[in-house]
Amino acid sequence: MEPEINIIKTVKRNFIKAYGMVPAMYQTQLREAIIKECGWSGLSIFHHKRKGKSKIFQLEIPVIEKHFAEYNIDAWTGEYLS
Repeated sequence: MEPEINIIKTVKRNFIKAYGMVPAMYQTQLREAIIKECGWSGLSIFHHKRKGKSKIFQLEIPVIEKHFAEYNIDAWTGEYLS
């Protein structure tokens, strides 16, 4: 039996603490980059996912991690990477 490749796994995570660590002058830039690359329809989707009210799809995880890494922040723990 072949695996079903159309099934997307989701995870319950949030990045609320990490987003708060990004300097305010860069938060809009970060938010817009994540929304665009993940294909989210708007600001409300971003904030629901940020707060853990909406699940994050497996394919969105590396996008979020990449953009937070640009600020040296772990997206899931809200700690500095180095």
